[in-house]
Amino acid sequence: WAQARSRVDSVLHCLPPLRSLLRLLAEGERMAFMSRAVLFLLALPAAAAWAAELLDAAALVQQRLTTEEGTRDVGKCEDIRELTRCQKSKKTYGLDCAGWGGSWCVPPMGAKCSDLTLPTICTNSQERVGMTCKGWEDDECMGPDED
Repeated sequence: WAQARSRVDSVLHCLPPLRSLLRLLAEGERMAFMSRAVLFLLALPAAAAWAAELLDAAALVQQRLTTEEGTRDVGKCEDIRELTRCQKSKKTYGLDCAGWGGSWCVPPMGAKCSDLTLPTICTNSQERVGMTCKGWEDDECMGPDED
């Protein structure tokens, strides 16, 4: 958290010089077109670097918050609502899950075909989650015995 905050602070520290450059660009007729073009080209890398730093810092903060939130209330496979976390369920939560069902992680036992919420997962259910399903019909995954 401290590292992300430090990066955000350092990026925000660069804002006043960037604002000054942009103000110069906007002065219009007082500066020749070529001068404005040169200033604009000089400002582009600085703006890109600033934006990249800000995005990196925001991603660190988001990752930290998401990780804390995501590990808090997971007691069973169905509590996992993100594909990447489902794929890492054993390592992260100590849960052996069958795989991703489209909206949540599918448990190894007791899952139904209706738990699969995407047609591609339903039609490939055996290889995806180890279940045999009839197929996708009427916006739902059907079990082998359903009509």
